[in-house]
Amino acid sequence: MAALIAAYFTAAKLGLLLAFVHPSATAVWPPTGITLAAFLVLGYRVWPGIFIGAFLANITTAGSVFTSLGIAAGNTLEGLLGAYLINKFANGRNCFDRPVDVFKFALLAGLVSTTISATIGVTSLSLGGYADWIDYSFIWLTWWLGDMGGDLIVAPVLILWAKRPHVQWNQEMFREALFLVLSIFVIGYAVFEGPIPVTVETYPLAFLYVPILVWAGFRFGQRETVSAHFIISLLAIQGTLRGFGPFAGQSPNESLLLLQAFMGVMAVMGMALAAGVSERRRAEEEIRRLNEELEERVVGRTAALQELAADLQTVNVDLQKQIAERREIEKKREKDLEQVQTLHEIGLAISSTLDLRSILDFLFSKIDLVLSYAVVTVRLVDPKTGRLEPTACWNLSEARWKKDKLQGGIGLTRVVFETRSPLVIRNVRTDNRTRDPEFLRREGLVSYLGLPLIAKGQAIGVIAFLTKQDHEFDREEIKYLGTLANHVAMVVNNARLFERTRLLAADLEKANRAKDEFLKLMSHELRTPLHVIFGYMELIQDQFFGSTPPEQGKALSSIAASAYELLSSINKILEVVRIEAGEVDVGISELDLVDFLDRLRLSYTPPVEKKVTLGWDYISNLPAVHTDTEKLRLILNQLIENAIKFTDKGSVTVAARYFPSARTVEFGVRDTGIGIPKDSLQSIFERFRQIENFDTRSHYGLGLGLYVVKTFTEMLGGKVEVESEPGKGSTFTVTLPVEKRLVKLAPALKRAS
Repeated sequence: MAALIAAYFTAAKLGLLLAFVHPSATAVWPPTGITLAAFLVLGYRVWPGIFIGAFLANITTAGSVFTSLGIAAGNTLEGLLGAYLINKFANGRNCFDRPVDVFKFALLAGLVSTTISATIGVTSLSLGGYADWIDYSFIWLTWWLGDMGGDLIVAPVLILWAKRPHVQWNQEMFREALFLVLSIFVIGYAVFEGPIPVTVETYPLAFLYVPILVWAGFRFGQRETVSAHFIISLLAIQGTLRGFGPFAGQSPNESLLLLQAFMGVMAVMGMALAAGVSERRRAEEEIRRLNEELEERVVGRTAALQELAADLQTVNVDLQKQIAERREIEKKREKDLEQVQTLHEIGLAISSTLDLRSILDFLFSKIDLVLSYAVVTVRLVDPKTGRLEPTACWNLSEARWKKDKLQGGIGLTRVVFETRSPLVIRNVRTDNRTRDPEFLRREGLVSYLGLPLIAKGQAIGVIAFLTKQDHEFDREEIKYLGTLANHVAMVVNNARLFERTRLLAADLEKANRAKDEFLKLMSHELRTPLHVIFGYMELIQDQFFGSTPPEQGKALSSIAASAYELLSSINKILEVVRIEAGEVDVGISELDLVDFLDRLRLSYTPPVEKKVTLGWDYISNLPAVHTDTEKLRLILNQLIENAIKFTDKGSVTVAARYFPSARTVEFGVRDTGIGIPKDSLQSIFERFRQIENFDTRSHYGLGLGLYVVKTFTEMLGGKVEVESEPGKGSTFTVTLPVEKRLVKLAPALKRAS
């Protein structure tokens, strides 16, 4: 970056030595070429070096900080735009390889991008008062032509030498290069140093450099061509400033402008010529290479054809053999594809039904497509007797097969079943293990393959394949039929599991109905005598049968409390039975919350036997809600009763809050009782769940109340939460929506839970 700043600053100072129309505008501006080359070779990341170099060059020349910043920004943006356009449209750093890219380079970098620096620079000077607006166009033209010369003359030299920094010339090329340089200086002296008088007729002398550029382009290349043009430009500028050459005679700035325009055209011409020559050389080299390669291929192919002709008979024999082998491979491939398709269809069928007979019939039909010569039989083990019973067959009369009385021997099926291995017999009629060879002769069966049916590591039966012609079961066939046997075993196992599950489900459903009916009957029957007990206790407490001693009154109160607790438990059991049976309906109506809570508060009095205070916390303008009044009453009653039951001293507080943003109401029951352990908070809402041990607990209950609370709350579209700490009490919170929002639980889901 430091080297770039130094190079830009030095080149700028040299260019500004030729600033005749304005201290900041010159017709010779090499920094533009340095900028474009830096962005194309080093990348866009070096822009700070360009900006700093331009700023330092201008702030030390003329103008203010503002104008120097504007000019530096214009110089930087000019280079960035030029590099971007070259990279996108002109093949980047390789833009000098083809004539079309050279012209794109001249148009995009030389003519288009340079307008940015000229426009921003001259405008900054005019706005800052360092240039007259009346001179704007002339200063702009000088600036633009100077930048164009930098892009067309300086940038190609830097880019091409950066791309190929090393010279690979032989001795002859070195001598020719020296002669070329000498010719440049001789013609430069002749044209721009004054030995020939400058008149209108001598203007075409400047074109003496055209042969030099043609020479460099044809004999050397793009790099040497732009280098020669660069040297010519230096000689031309020097001679023109001294008043010699075809472009002298006007003011120094006008002379330089004419010279820059001419040199720009010559630069484009020279680069295009060199690119065309280089492209042609590459094409010729490629054609030469292709010709050589083609000749080598022709020679090699000719030799190969000669060898091929010599061995034609052998090749023909091999070809016929390969054709035969390929046909066999194609047949095998078709057979394999057919088998794979069959297995796929069997897999789909297995997943579609669990009916054993239907699946076996489908399997047999698919087997018949692949093994049309085969008879298939399936024997399965009876789980009760352990015997291999005939189950199904294919391509054989099932009635005759099952009716036939097998005699003698241990039987091939039993051998396969006990060994759990495939059994292959070429002629089953002559095997001494065959029980009834006469049956096989009648049916015309010859060869035999028996495969065990194994599911979950247990042998469950045997599948046998028999042919009506002499047949040798090869390894591939046995492997494929083994796969079919695995499918049959899976079908049988799935069907049996399904049947067993169906029977168990029926038994469970029957047991569940019996349990529900029993609980309903027992609960109903227990309530009847309890009501009689309540009636007589009320008569005794009202002294209907005479006065009652105080001790007997206390005993009657204890009996009444226990009876009420028992009745509450029976009611909870009945409610749970109704919930699980799906008989609980939700009746939605509008409820005045304040009136509801007032009535609930009047129905409770602080317990006499405990040092517990019962508090109520709710405002008088609670909104009306749409819910099931009785279920809400049961929920709050259960939570309040639980709080009182598990609080020996302290307080129980019932609260209600309304949240307008969420459109919900929240009921809270807070106590200072014994609390709940943290590891039990998630299980207290389960049925028959008690925190205390059954043998040691001090509070009576079945563990159904919170289950009913949670179920009813969810049916009303709400949720119940609990916070508790042992020894400090518990807080139960029920949140319900203000509008109607029901959740109807299916009976099957309730029973599953």
